[in-house]
Amino acid sequence: KLFPDDAATFTKTGNTKLTDEDVAGLAYCTDLVYLDLTSCKITDLSFVKNLLKLRMLNVGNNKIADISALSSLVELEFLELYTNPITDYAPITGLTKLTHLNIVRTGMTDITLLSGMKQLKMLWLMNNRITKEDLAKLVEALPECTINTRGTNPLSADWHAAELYHTFEILSGLVAPDPTP
Repeated sequence: KLFPDDAATFTKTGNTKLTDEDVAGLAYCTDLVYLDLTSCKITDLSFVKNLLKLRMLNVGNNKIADISALSSLVELEFLELYTNPITDYAPITGLTKLTHLNIVRTGMTDITLLSGMKQLKMLWLMNNRITKEDLAKLVEALPECTINTRGTNPLSADWHAAELYHTFEILSGLVAPDPTP
C-alpha cells in the first residue's frame, strides 16, 4: 500500500533492510506512536530513547543486544523483541503500561524479573531456555496473562490479534477500518 508523503520507504513495500545509520534520523520523530522495524539490520536502539509517545514498537528479527534505551518509553504498550540476542531485560521491567511482550528466541534463561510485570496480558516466550519450575512460578505470578511457550513462530497463536496491533494496521493504512454494523 502507498502511504502519505512517501512514508512507504519505511514499510514492507519499501526498504525493509534498514541499518543503524538509516534509522538514526528517527530520533527526531518525537511524535511517533507506532513504529515497525521488523527484520532490518538494526543493532543499536539508542535512537528510540526520546520517542516518548511510542505505544507500539516492533524490532523483532534484528541484531539488538542492548535494550537500555527502552527504559524511557513509559507509554509503550506493545513490544516485539523476538529473535534478538538481548543481554539484559531489566530496562523493560519498569514499563508499567506494557501489556504485550514478545521475546521469543532472545536467549532468555531467567524469567524471574518478569514476575513483577503484573500488567502483562500477552507474553510470548517460545524457544528460550526456561525451566518448567520457573515457568510455573511465572504463570502463578501473572494469572491474568496469556503466556505462550509452545511453537516456533514468534507471531503464532493470535499474537497480532491484539487490539492495539489492529489499530496500528488501520492507522497506517495496512488494512481497511472495520465496517460498522
